[in-house]
Amino acid sequence: MPLFRKSKDKERKEYINFLQKLSSTCDLSLKYAEKTEHHLRVQVLCDDVRYFIPFETEEIKHIDSKISKVLDDLKILLYTNREPYRVQSKLDELELLINERSSRE
Repeated sequence: MPLFRKSKDKERKEYINFLQKLSSTCDLSLKYAEKTEHHLRVQVLCDDVRYFIPFETEEIKHIDSKISKVLDDLKILLYTNREPYRVQSKLDELELLINERSSRE
């Protein structure tokens, strides 16, 4: 029985959809951060994520998956808005990952 592989076009489309999901998660995080002291920093970092260029390397995809996890954690922390130091930590982690991604491009 032959194994079927995804076409390159399908892989690109899935990756672009993944990046769009990151952007929508950023929009939601920004909404949750509106009345917090982190609003400006979340806005700057989300602008960086929103304009990611899709690269097909495995290294960039791995970094993007880490960014996705951090964004999901950040979204939850901003929604609950209980521990500002943990939000600050996640923002620092997100900034490091964004810088790492941009250095690999």
